[in-house]
Amino acid sequence: MPHPRECPRRVRAPGPHKPLRSATHRTALAALAAPRFTPPMPLVLQLIPGEFAVARLAPDTPVPAWSDSPVFSAVTRTADELSILCPAAHVPPDVKHERGWALLKFQGPFEFTLTGILSSVLAPLAAAKIGILATSTFDTDYLFVKQENLAAAVRALESAGHVVRK
Repeated sequence: MPHPRECPRRVRAPGPHKPLRSATHRTALAALAAPRFTPPMPLVLQLIPGEFAVARLAPDTPVPAWSDSPVFSAVTRTADELSILCPAAHVPPDVKHERGWALLKFQGPFEFTLTGILSSVLAPLAAAKIGILATSTFDTDYLFVKQENLAAAVRALESAGHVVRK
């Protein structure tokens, strides 16, 4: 004999069954369990003037003085490399590097509990097939796009509802 709470159209494995909750109850539970996706819309990004570069040095290289900049610089050391993001004009010609990056600064600060900040910007750029390089600080995020892709990146971001200030 079927369990009294079984729906005749459902097939269940044998054994005790818990009653089904209402669709409203399931929706409310799902909302409580969902991650907090709350990027402020629209996001505002500020174009930082200048050309930027990413440089690669050996992992044991001391941080060079040329990497410092009041405009923007980021230094990351891993077991594999010392990577430096800074104005292109600062990088000596004998250092392995790639120039031609434009820099967009997210208007922050953002709480660490917020999720989806980067993805709300990266999704439209990925759809437009625009490659990026991203980095973060305590307060905000930074996004690098190749200068030749900057106009297309701005169009993609603005089409997604974001604001890009030049």
